Amino acid sequence: MPDLAAALALLPELGDSHPAGESLQWIAKLQKLIEERPDKFTKVVTPAEKKMLQAMLARGVRVTRRKAVPGAVKRPAATRKAAPKASAKPSAKLSTKAATRPRRPKFDSDDIPF
Repeated sequence: MPDLAAALALLPELGDSHPAGESLQWIAKLQKLIEERPDKFTKVVTPAEKKMLQAMLARGVRVTRRKAVPGAVKRPAATRKAAPKASAKPSAKLSTKAATRPRRPKFDSDDIPF
């Protein structure tokens, strides 16, 4: 988020005609109110009160959660097909690259010069 304090300082220069003026002032008031929260608030507030506060904030910024449409058909989650398992026997067909590659010469332990 941009510097709210700097934006609020510029508002008097721009006049009341700036479209974001009221929104910036509302955000500043909300920040000030949140700073006034009691220290032990999180320890004494109940889950129902937390839910109420979340709903109030959502209404304040006009955020709505989509509700499930009744009777809507849910698609099953996409499943991935498992990779084929490697068999113990090598397949009879070789890939083109392997078929054209020259074979390595086989050495006996007596043929190694070192």
